[in-house]
Amino acid sequence: MFLTPWFAVAGLIAAAGPVLIHLLNRQRYKTRQWAAMEFLRQAIFRSRRAVQLRDLLLLALRTFCILAFGAAMAQPFFGSSQGEVGSSQPVHAVLLIDNSLSMGYVVGQEIEGQQQRDRTLLDEAKDRAREVIDGLPPDSRISVVPTCGPASGYSNDAYFTKDEALDALETVEPVDQDTRPHETIDRALQACGRVEDPAAKRIVLLTDRQVADWPVQSLAARIEELPAPIDVVQVEPKGPVDNAWISDFQIQDGVADLHNPTIFLARIRYEGPETKSDVDVTLSVNGETIETQTVDLQSGSGSGSEIRFEPFLFSRADFEMLEDSERSQGRTATATARVSISAGRGGSLDALKADDERFLAVPIVATLPVVFIDQLGDDEDPSRDRFGETYRLRQYLAPKTDPSQGKRQVIDLKTRRIEQLDRSLLEDARLVVIAGVETPGSGEKVELLREYVEQGGNLVIAAGGDFDPAQWDEAAWLDGLGILPTSLAPQTVGQPLGSTSGDVFQLDYNSLKSHDYFLLDEPEGFLRKMYRGPIFSKVVEALDDDRLKEVMTARTREQLQQRRDQIEEIDRRMAELRQLESQRKSSAGDRDEWATLETQRNQLEPSWLLWSDPAESEADAGPIEQRAIEQRAEETGFLVVARYDNGWPFLVERRIGRGKVLLVTSGVYPSWNTFTLMNSVMVFDRVFREMLRSTLPVRNVSSQRAFVLPVSAAERTAQVTLDGPGHSEEPLSVDAVGANRYGITIAGVTQRGLYRVTAKRGEESSTEGLGTTMWTIPLAVNGPADESQLLTAEEIEQRAGRGQADVVTETGAVFSLGNFRQARLHGAKSWKWIAGAVLACLLLELVILTRAARSGERTA
Repeated sequence: MFLTPWFAVAGLIAAAGPVLIHLLNRQRYKTRQWAAMEFLRQAIFRSRRAVQLRDLLLLALRTFCILAFGAAMAQPFFGSSQGEVGSSQPVHAVLLIDNSLSMGYVVGQEIEGQQQRDRTLLDEAKDRAREVIDGLPPDSRISVVPTCGPASGYSNDAYFTKDEALDALETVEPVDQDTRPHETIDRALQACGRVEDPAAKRIVLLTDRQVADWPVQSLAARIEELPAPIDVVQVEPKGPVDNAWISDFQIQDGVADLHNPTIFLARIRYEGPETKSDVDVTLSVNGETIETQTVDLQSGSGSGSEIRFEPFLFSRADFEMLEDSERSQGRTATATARVSISAGRGGSLDALKADDERFLAVPIVATLPVVFIDQLGDDEDPSRDRFGETYRLRQYLAPKTDPSQGKRQVIDLKTRRIEQLDRSLLEDARLVVIAGVETPGSGEKVELLREYVEQGGNLVIAAGGDFDPAQWDEAAWLDGLGILPTSLAPQTVGQPLGSTSGDVFQLDYNSLKSHDYFLLDEPEGFLRKMYRGPIFSKVVEALDDDRLKEVMTARTREQLQQRRDQIEEIDRRMAELRQLESQRKSSAGDRDEWATLETQRNQLEPSWLLWSDPAESEADAGPIEQRAIEQRAEETGFLVVARYDNGWPFLVERRIGRGKVLLVTSGVYPSWNTFTLMNSVMVFDRVFREMLRSTLPVRNVSSQRAFVLPVSAAERTAQVTLDGPGHSEEPLSVDAVGANRYGITIAGVTQRGLYRVTAKRGEESSTEGLGTTMWTIPLAVNGPADESQLLTAEEIEQRAGRGQADVVTETGAVFSLGNFRQARLHGAKSWKWIAGAVLACLLLELVILTRAARSGERTA
């Protein structure tokens, strides 16, 4: 058995290298018949046998060295045993300290120096940990491991003295995260693996066991991997739980604009023994207090209040100021907002203060252009009862408003026919909807739309109206290189509404439940009735075939490889021309060639979409690598999002580049179905708004995981810093985060709050202005709301069950037997002997090769 088996696997794979080289070397020589050399055959026979034996010996030595090196790195052992050892024998104690958000719950007051301070559950856990440390035998090793990671760095190494461990214990602080069981077990395994002596292990977890902690079934196998059992020391609030927190904070519609007031929404939850009156809920925007409301929080488990603040209008000056402070995001700026709760008459509101505020990064746009293309376009005439296929969708997405009331739609609708489609129409569009169009037109239209999606645009294609599946399949499928998510059968099925013949279809409710598009906050019975209500009398059959996915993947891979080869050749030639220019040897013809090559490269890697973040583009980062080609080819497969009751696809989704295409296999106007006449039409509103939100930059971040902020290749040398709670101009590095992609990885942000990432020109920048600010981006960081939902001891036992670990409430109970359970790994130090054997084999190989070189013999 191995402590780190992947090293052994890697060694096994690498050991095939010498064997392959040996076999290839045997094929380097071809036999040629030469009669004049026959008399030498007997002379060389004996030496040839010796050379073959020596080569086989070298092959065995080299293969063994690689296998043994992998085995040594994997740290083998030959079994383990557990038993009891006397309390005087040194042990390796691993103290897992739960420092999640809920451990900041205040359970009392204490005097520190001459000042009074809050005493938290984490302080209780630290006291228990000190008792554990004080009770350890002399010469014990001690690992202090925060289960959620530290707010600042800590040592992974075990401490040799109790004083060092106690000092490390003092640095552990609560962070805005929850304890994740599998990660906690991983941390325990890593800590145990770093210390071989003493072999006796003691693992103690000090925790409040809140919400997601310790699911018995899924953790059983992981806990078995530990070299010793876990003893859980539980700390818990004294008396009833008393906590109010902000569980949600957002803006209506998810985006703000300059024409209409923005509505901020917050949800406050409370668990406590008595009603809390006159609680202040305060909204701040860009650091300024905007409004304070007073609410009463009713007693009871999980009661909550929905807060709707007065509409707030961002001004043009706000937008321009924010825009100047950020990188160009296609006229998207980001404001910051904060909502907080406090006791209205002074004093303390509750026992957990860290969750009394929440933050939000608000995207602000001037407009969100959306292009609708149907069979009528701008020739639509309601007075003559001439409605395009997209008419009802436009009414839902952007209903007409009264200009006299000063309200305008943030969504800027443009309605066109397919013949009017060109780059100028698409370059600022966030979403394109095509419905009821007979054919996509020329290949240029399909190529233009594919470029749009590859750059991050979203495209919806719907049947209905004059839609001809045969013409669409021929022009827009192209074995996966067009814009259709999948291939289409050549004939429509069914008749328009009102016909007396033909089949009718309904939606399969079970196929809808797995996608967010259809998951509304309504009872299941209501949703089932709503989605089963529409009748579809005419549809297009989208082919759902694994063979199509294989063809699509292969063609996409081939296209990406060809594009990569062309870009490599263009870049090579442009480098030569750049060299000539630097030497002042370029001619007019060279400059014309440069312009031609630049045009060709822009066609291969288009970047004309105005709002697309240049940091996401690969156009300036060189040709993509083979592994990225494979990954992108695999990701291009289609997904059936919803089906009819006969199993045919209703919605089919596919990712192309950085954008998405959604195919609707029926119409979106009441001629092929009744979908847009019923409440189910809100699905399209959700789809469109989700697609629009996906085009906005991500600025709201979870404290639970690292966040990668993309940057362009030109910004690789920038000097980047992070400012925020616990971080003051902390330097960040720009790293490669993928094939031809660069980004700033922001990790260790464990406190909620508002942060700012600032980039300044670096020393290697070719642009003048070293140290000048290039851009500043705000980020809003929040922790998990579920961690604030504190449970009583009884609720914990009901949810978690018993038997997964030894739970104690007094430290003395952990050591009541006076003995430590030890886990010994037999042969745990054998890796040292294996490493010595590797060195001996390498020396033997060197001796053999030296003797062969002196005698002038060939070696393998």
